[in-house]
Amino acid sequence: MKVVRTKSPSAIASEWDAIAPVRERQISSGADISYNFILIPTVLRLCQGADTTSVVDVGCGVGILTKQIAVVAREVLGIDPSPKSIELAGGLCASLKNVRYANESIEAHARRLNSPLYTLAIANMTLIVTPNLGKVLDAVHKILVPGGILVVTLAHPCFWPQYWGYLSSKWFDYSKELLIEAPFKISGEGTDYITTHIHRPLEMYFDTLLKSGFEVVQAVEPMPNKNVASKYSSSWKYPRFLGIKCLRK
Repeated sequence: MKVVRTKSPSAIASEWDAIAPVRERQISSGADISYNFILIPTVLRLCQGADTTSVVDVGCGVGILTKQIAVVAREVLGIDPSPKSIELAGGLCASLKNVRYANESIEAHARRLNSPLYTLAIANMTLIVTPNLGKVLDAVHKILVPGGILVVTLAHPCFWPQYWGYLSSKWFDYSKELLIEAPFKISGEGTDYITTHIHRPLEMYFDTLLKSGFEVVQAVEPMPNKNVASKYSSSWKYPRFLGIKCLRK
């Protein structure tokens, strides 16, 4: 595990290209407990009441959440800069007529749109792998209609460092933005694939959302119920994730 000074979006996309088949297996098989039993329910909970006429899944990965959103949405676009992830997502949702995919960044997608199009945007664990938070949120703001909803999930900045074991490291400073390279892991399974996640203090997330034209209307810190907690090898003392619901002003 180490901190790096900078990393391009294309380099991060390449990391997710390499691990995409592993992620598809982990999520589809149920091995990724947090994705299936914490993150997806949190996203669906925060989407309640939102207009699902036109939905964009920002950083859709291998498309498993996109497929679930398609059940309640008229149209869904899954967008991701990782070509391999989009290839796998396309295969997963090939039979769904209301789903399409784009292999590009959200910034590139926003530049091609002449006017706001989407009523709901979802960024599930996407902002923590985004090198330029402000540019991404500005792009999402541009493509959302006024009054549209943005739903975000994050690794909880206050507790993720403890969970991943770098809270007491000399290089860790909670108040700073830090790009952290480490082997990707889920509860109960490690890998040799290196991915980069970005630590940012809560203040930075909320300030950037406000500067990009969003109003935060709800924040949740999901914890597993007893049945889900029993699936983990270690107990949760603190929330590992944060969910945020925002209104596009």
